Amino acid sequence: MGVPAGMRRRHADDPAQFRVFVNTKWAITWKVKVGKQLKHETLYERREEWGETLPAGVIVLTAGVDLQESPSRLEVEVKGWGVGEESWGIAHKVFHGLIDQPLFDATVEDDPMKPNAWRQLDEFLSREWVHPLGVKLRISCTFVDSSHRTKEVYQFIRTRQARQIYAIKGSSERGAPIVNYPTRKLRRVLLIIIGTDAAKSTIYDRLQKLEPGPGYLHWPKTYEENYFKQVVAEHLTPKMKMGQRYNIWELPAGHSNEGLDLNVYAYAALCWMTMRQGASLERLSQALRGRAEKVAADTVKLQQPTDEPAAPVAPSEPLSADHSSKRQHVKRARGFVRGWR
Repeated sequence: MGVPAGMRRRHADDPAQFRVFVNTKWAITWKVKVGKQLKHETLYERREEWGETLPAGVIVLTAGVDLQESPSRLEVEVKGWGVGEESWGIAHKVFHGLIDQPLFDATVEDDPMKPNAWRQLDEFLSREWVHPLGVKLRISCTFVDSSHRTKEVYQFIRTRQARQIYAIKGSSERGAPIVNYPTRKLRRVLLIIIGTDAAKSTIYDRLQKLEPGPGYLHWPKTYEENYFKQVVAEHLTPKMKMGQRYNIWELPAGHSNEGLDLNVYAYAALCWMTMRQGASLERLSQALRGRAEKVAADTVKLQQPTDEPAAPVAPSEPLSADHSSKRQHVKRARGFVRGWR
């Protein structure tokens, strides 16, 4: 079964986003054309400066986490998403340390010589980012790759699923949708299977966009050049098996692809929210603006002077013997801090 030509024409303005719909809703394999290899210098040179606050277009935050050895570390990237799945790289962090001890006592400090990478990750995923609208955003969904050190990932995930932190695993099926049912519960952990090939194809399509807008990827000046080398490290290579042609993403020997994997995981987290949990970007945008309006209204109310007049102070009188043990109570005016309840 193929994609109707009429639907292709109607979605010609954003083929990458239409591919996501086809892969996820219809479970139809999208045939990807093998294109030219992207140069990391092009992406590195288009980095932007937007200061300490989030870019104004950000509606929601997601994150992807990857585990690596030699040296042992956890890598995480936070992505901000806007209308039309325009995205901004918010933060890329590498936490070096022990990754074989996901269970830690929050009241006990790490050994400086043997820091716990999971503790660092947990603290990072709990932080907030300030939005220009005056509200703070937390990460709404995080995907952690469980294909490596599965036991440790499950131990970390098990008590954090209420925070929308999930274990994921790449699908072995060619043409699998970016996020898929059924998901499996193993050891009380929800395991989400993702179609990495479909996600990579979508990301590579969007990397070639030249103008900001739907699907465009932004990055801050703080991102290092090696990250962009990793983002474009893989090649889409044509293969032949049993008389059938297909394309497969391959990583050349001696190259690293952590940057690409992090983009895949963070994007799959967004797809999980929007397509499986029903949280459309339009509704999330409305909710964000509603929060901002409420914060602004509360701030104005707090800054208004109180209408309550100060109580008159009675003139002081010498205490008589009969009243020497009693104190006079004077009602004080409510100031700004006392009125902040």
